[in-house]
Amino acid sequence: MKTFVLKSFIYYLVVIFLFASCKVNEPDSILPSQTHSARATADYSHIPNVLAGHNIYTGSYYRYGPSIIVNADNSIDAWFCAVGDTYGTRFYQNPNNNASPIRLMPSNHASNTAAQKFTSSTPFAFLGITCPSWGDSLGTLVLRLYTWRGGYSSTINDASALVASANFIDYADNSQLKLSRGTQFPSGDYLWVLSLPANVTDANDQIVGVWKAPQGPSTQISYLDGVQVDGAYQGAVAPSDGQPEGYLDQITHQRSTDGGQTWSAEVNTLKPNFGSADKGSVCDPSVAKWGGYYYMAYT
Repeated sequence: MKTFVLKSFIYYLVVIFLFASCKVNEPDSILPSQTHSARATADYSHIPNVLAGHNIYTGSYYRYGPSIIVNADNSIDAWFCAVGDTYGTRFYQNPNNNASPIRLMPSNHASNTAAQKFTSSTPFAFLGITCPSWGDSLGTLVLRLYTWRGGYSSTINDASALVASANFIDYADNSQLKLSRGTQFPSGDYLWVLSLPANVTDANDQIVGVWKAPQGPSTQISYLDGVQVDGAYQGAVAPSDGQPEGYLDQITHQRSTDGGQTWSAEVNTLKPNFGSADKGSVCDPSVAKWGGYYYMAYT
């Protein structure tokens, strides 16, 4: 009998303990009649709400690893790791990969000469022009480089303005025709001119030309038969001879003055240094601001 009473006492003690534990764990602020929504609000009200956002970058290729600073005037600066490029300067922009081949005809036909005025802010080892031959790799193009004399006609008619020229015979389709010399070309304004040899008169003899992108920097002007045309031929200069080296990443910047709703056009802020330890990539920007100055660390 004593054993039964003791077991019964222990049983009821355990039941009372479990009941008390359940009551302690149940939130006092939520009544059984409250909805699931009310329970969620009560349970998670300390978590910040995520509102609808705005696009910062809408172009092609990747952007990642942002460093963002919200300034005292509510403007926002953002830096991103962006896809890399080749060393040197391109005189065209083709973000959507929709360039067009422009066929060049013999000199006794229209559309016989393509040309591009460009500016190089640094010395360069070679000029490269991307040219199609419509699959057969047959044909010849003559590439000439002039120092810019203020206008198209005044440049090509000044014999002293010609600094280099070369013939490219049966070049590979869509290859880059590279014009170089023993020493670098100094920085400055130039005009390159591309045409068939003067002795080619039959339009069916060869099919060659040049690629043209939809747009280019404001410092370039593209011409067809001496007349300015829209778009930009795919010309470029590079600091070293041969194939230009490439780099994987660079750092770009964008800015918003309305709390992040709209953003400025992307600007290349930091590129790798040719021939240096970081020549392969600069990425993962980390930016801080002290005393009105921005400081950046990167990998």
